[in-house]
Amino acid sequence: MITVKDIDEFMSSWADPKYSESWDNDGIMFCGDLSYEVKKLLICLDINEKTVKDAEDFKADLIITHHPFIFNALKRIQDRNWQYISRLVESGISVLSYHTRLDAAPGGVNDVLAEKIGLSDTRSFGGEKGIGRVGKLAAPMKAQDFSELLKNVLGCGTMRCFMNEKMISEVSVIGGGGKDFIFEAAHISDAYVTADLSHNSFITASELGISIFDAGHYHTENPVVSRVAEKIKEEFPHIAVKIGDSGCPFVLN
Repeated sequence: MITVKDIDEFMSSWADPKYSESWDNDGIMFCGDLSYEVKKLLICLDINEKTVKDAEDFKADLIITHHPFIFNALKRIQDRNWQYISRLVESGISVLSYHTRLDAAPGGVNDVLAEKIGLSDTRSFGGEKGIGRVGKLAAPMKAQDFSELLKNVLGCGTMRCFMNEKMISEVSVIGGGGKDFIFEAAHISDAYVTADLSHNSFITASELGISIFDAGHYHTENPVVSRVAEKIKEEFPHIAVKIGDSGCPFVLN
């Protein structure tokens, strides 16, 4: 019998808690008993209406998310919190979340992002935890051509960018919000792929001489969901695993 505890211990052996940022909240989010059996498992980026319904329809015993189901302290349970919690309780569904530790872990969010872009010889960068990755393209590219590559491999459709005339060979990546690491990226690479950039981020990039690409939080992180599913299936072949797509929360019109 495979339990919630077994799944958490396996995920923690990969996405070790030592990689978590001090401000983060992840791991066991919602569970009545760690000894609960897991026969069916849904993996997704976020808990939302779509993924909760997917889990209910699939009759899942457990949901694994990247973004924490509970991030800030709950001072009251109502509205959205009540809606999801009551449904999860009724369906007997536990929730585990692996956030910044999965960003930094080997084979996690940023390794998957680097692979999709086609980077080689990757190494860690980004603060004490080494949350990001930097690597080489197969051949130098113009910034405009690199932007088209990103649109194709990430499916983001459109991006906010600052692009200069410098050819791009070395690329830094941090899936999700990585604006705090622009200075570090500029010292080690020709381009930086991340998300959630501010107005000043693009000014800073232009001053530092680095091309920068905001490919969206969802599109830079969601690819890891498939990697989590692969690793779970490999470790627990008798569990039924389904990928749930929470979807991008906005559209560009």
